Amino acid sequence: MATEIYNNVLFVTEKNENVWWYDGERIAFRTPNYTKILNAMRAQPTLTLADMREITGVSVAAIQKLLDQLIVKKYVERGENGSWKVFVTQ
Repeated sequence: MATEIYNNVLFVTEKNENVWWYDGERIAFRTPNYTKILNAMRAQPTLTLADMREITGVSVAAIQKLLDQLIVKKYVERGENGSWKVFVTQ
């Protein structure tokens, strides 16, 4: 119960751009590249990897590696129509 209350307070007060939330849990990404990619996908869900590279300045190889990790953890998924669904919030 105390952890849940603590996380609720952090959710409202924390202003770190590399901290996201998923299913009530705090996620602190080690690199701002995650934030760049997630923000790009939220703004334009139909982005390709090449589009993400242009927007974020991150190499396609690095984007693919980060996306693989995000997908495995179920923070994002690619829909049947090719658009990205982002399940984490900032």
